[in-house]
Amino acid sequence: MSLAFALLLSGCPDDPVDADPCAPSGSPTVMLGQGVGGAFAPFTDGEPVSLAVAPQGGFGVSVVIRTEGLSAGDDALADVQLDVEIDGVTEGSFLLTDAALLCLDTDGGGGLVSGAVVGFDPDRYGTNDDLVALDGREAVLSVTVLDDGMAMASVQQAVTIRVGG
Repeated sequence: MSLAFALLLSGCPDDPVDADPCAPSGSPTVMLGQGVGGAFAPFTDGEPVSLAVAPQGGFGVSVVIRTEGLSAGDDALADVQLDVEIDGVTEGSFLLTDAALLCLDTDGGGGLVSGAVVGFDPDRYGTNDDLVALDGREAVLSVTVLDDGMAMASVQQAVTIRVGG
């Protein structure tokens, strides 16, 4: 009995408290949301979202990408496929290469990619009228993250596009 108690007090080598919260695991996941006051706030299904200027040109939905089970850290990089669909038709597709996949020290760990925009094709949505026509439309943001260890996770998130005030 005293041996069992001593082992209990000494801890277990597989104690999850000691596990690296940013290390890869067998079942990685991805969530989309926004940064609110330095914290990650996941999108809800159908959440209204505004358009932002996309670094690849045109406009799209600005997202913060949170991962669990993918390799994240100060030097970790990931490739991120960003697609948007409306009524089952791809309306924009962009590959973000070598995105920083930083380790979250809070909120249970995992990784975070900030500054990504799931963009609409600027050739198809190049005028203000094209963008205004998106107001109130449901879009599906499809994001796949591939870490530098070649592990991958994907998510699809329905949002409602809000244009203007």
